[in-house]
Amino acid sequence: MKKLFAGLLTAVGSIAAFEFLRRKGVVDEVGGKVKERIGDLTDNPELQAKGLVQQGKGKARRTVEDVKEAVSDTVDDIKETFEDMNEEGDIQ
Repeated sequence: MKKLFAGLLTAVGSIAAFEFLRRKGVVDEVGGKVKERIGDLTDNPELQAKGLVQQGKGKARRTVEDVKEAVSDTVDDIKETFEDMNEEGDIQ
């Protein structure tokens, strides 16, 4: 039973890690790099182009996630500042 539970946790962890990487654009960047390289090796300009597009998609996704994270952090900082000000009585 312990082995089954450990296997299940590993599978869930792997899925979570993959989803995290997918959201961050890493999966698209790596997949695009592979397509581009295969296109290079097989002299297939169409596959090279598809790989470059996929890499761009991954980079764009990563940028969007970075911006979302920065905005979220800023909102949290603003909330914390207002909470501190409220506790100190600076806000009525």
